[in-house]
Amino acid sequence: MPNNLCIVKESKLENGMIAIEMHTPLLRVVVLPAKGADIHSIQYKKRENLELLWKAPWGVSAPGMSRLHSEGSKQRWLDAYHGGWQLMFPNAGIECHYKGALYGFHGEASMVPWKYQVEKTGEKLRVRFCTDLTRSPFRLERVLQLESNTATLTIEEKITNLGREAMDCEWGQHIA
Repeated sequence: MPNNLCIVKESKLENGMIAIEMHTPLLRVVVLPAKGADIHSIQYKKRENLELLWKAPWGVSAPGMSRLHSEGSKQRWLDAYHGGWQLMFPNAGIECHYKGALYGFHGEASMVPWKYQVEKTGEKLRVRFCTDLTRSPFRLERVLQLESNTATLTIEEKITNLGREAMDCEWGQHIA
């Protein structure tokens, strides 16, 4: 295989959670589709696999799989927090009620499973992640792209309201 190709592979973390690994000659990006399509790791290979994201010393646990049984959405989110990079949507920060639904701390998007599809490999790698939320009528799409000759991760995000009425929302990035 030529040294300039991008590859993607499915692997498992120590706890058995599926991870999607995206590799180029310069970067390794690891995404956790079962946990909000979190970007778990970004490593720069030319500097001894320098990790660019903070990692919690307690590792990764899937939402709802914590050994702790915490009250409140903030504590449940923190119990499942592992560092990395999360998408906060449809709200960010404290839990709130909106149009009859309770939106948990930092929103639902970072706590639900996402589907994924590899769109392109070769000198350019694109993986599309997608989910439909339960507490709000939104579909979220996130495309991660790497190119073999750069150390750049490109992210395209799209949110679609599948409902019949306008919805307010907050959309943020939680990068550690």
